[in-house]
Amino acid sequence: MRWSALKKRLVLLFDPGLDVDIHLTGLEKAKSQGAFTHLGLLRIRVDGAVVWDFPHQFKASLADHPGVTLATLMGVLHAYLDLPKNELLTSTVPNDPFDLRLALACMDRRIGKKKLLALAGRPDTPEFVRRILTLRFS
Repeated sequence: MRWSALKKRLVLLFDPGLDVDIHLTGLEKAKSQGAFTHLGLLRIRVDGAVVWDFPHQFKASLADHPGVTLATLMGVLHAYLDLPKNELLTSTVPNDPFDLRLALACMDRRIGKKKLLALAGRPDTPEFVRRILTLRFS
């Protein structure tokens, strides 16, 4: 599925009270020995604030996950669309070490406020989840 079609399907799932923008840019840069390196970014803004930013936000842990590329993240987006509503917060998505699924679930209109606030109260919840939920419920 092309990025524009995927983005449209995702945006339909988000809380209409949020101004969500998902931006994906992919570039290929030639290396000196003829091989290509895939560069790019996937950025999510909520009400103008950047809440999830690959690769910038995850530079410290990129070395631990060398196989994560934009293609991998596109696979996570596709997998999220295929998840049943009752599994959005509980199931895992393959090749999602940076919890993109969780960021999307926090903006998803199908998940109730009570479940999301319970998630925000857990000590192991990533900071970006708290930022998204603050923007969503403030």
